[in-house]
Amino acid sequence: MRSDRRSLLIYACQIGLLAGLPGRAQAASWPAKPVTIVVPYGAGGGADILGRILAEELSIDLKERFLVENKAGMSGSLGVGYAAKSAPDGYTFVLCTVGAQITNPFLYKKLPYDPMADLVPVVHLTTPPNILVAHASLGVSTVKELIALGKTRAEPLLFATTGTGSSSNLSAELFKSMAGIKITPVAYQSSAQAALDLTTGRVHATIDSLTSMINYTEAGGQLKLLAVATRDRLANYEKVPTIGETLPGFDASPLLYISAPTGTPPDIVATLNTAINKIISRPAIAAKLLGLGYPVGGGTAQDLAAIIEEERKKWRAVIVSAGLMATE
Repeated sequence: MRSDRRSLLIYACQIGLLAGLPGRAQAASWPAKPVTIVVPYGAGGGADILGRILAEELSIDLKERFLVENKAGMSGSLGVGYAAKSAPDGYTFVLCTVGAQITNPFLYKKLPYDPMADLVPVVHLTTPPNILVAHASLGVSTVKELIALGKTRAEPLLFATTGTGSSSNLSAELFKSMAGIKITPVAYQSSAQAALDLTTGRVHATIDSLTSMINYTEAGGQLKLLAVATRDRLANYEKVPTIGETLPGFDASPLLYISAPTGTPPDIVATLNTAINKIISRPAIAAKLLGLGYPVGGGTAQDLAAIIEEERKKWRAVIVSAGLMATE
């Protein structure tokens, strides 16, 4: 994909500018008016809640109002496009999910923005964990047992997803590819709807967010928690293995982060990066976010750029393998 390689080159150049060039000394007087954080999903969802927590804390720390603006549509692409095309003056940022630059560019022929040329990274917020759960009727208690069942069944295992290209869909496809089993994805409009059919056994398993599935695995529940889909075990679920302990290298949890329109002054990007790192490192805020299923991220803009590049390579391969790649 020539256009993709060109976009990655532009993105790398932008990161170099953020890292190596002096700012325009605008951060000393920034912010001088309200700042908008675009959330490309509807009010009340996980991204919206996270955005509002950040906006409240930033308003206190930086002594200016930070406002959340919800712009839902096109799997998040509408809001991301709106932010990407906004004036790069340091007064519009966007809370991105994995679709913004990592998966949607390969799932859709056309987006209302150039995923890599129109955005610069600011800071990694969180990687909320996905978990692998299976209905108790399958009689499996480990990832190894689920894979063994998948290889011996005459019919594919039914994996609940929240639609083509969703985190649960792509996680299931990655699992299928690495485990060497057959699955059939079954799409639902929401994780809540998927959970209903999972608990009745109409579908067999899913890899979906911990917050949406964990309650169904409690004592007496119909779902068994087999593993977490993160690279490492979770601090608050230390006894639960990772999928990667059975399938080395498996890591499938979505990414949430802040980006800015290309051209945003580097010193303002650096100021916001520092401010958010301070906020999410506070014990009270970190505990609050973890309680919502959001382990804190953080780091530099360059750290985030490296994560995005790594995730793009991984999920592009999954999308191609699953036959979900948009045709030219």
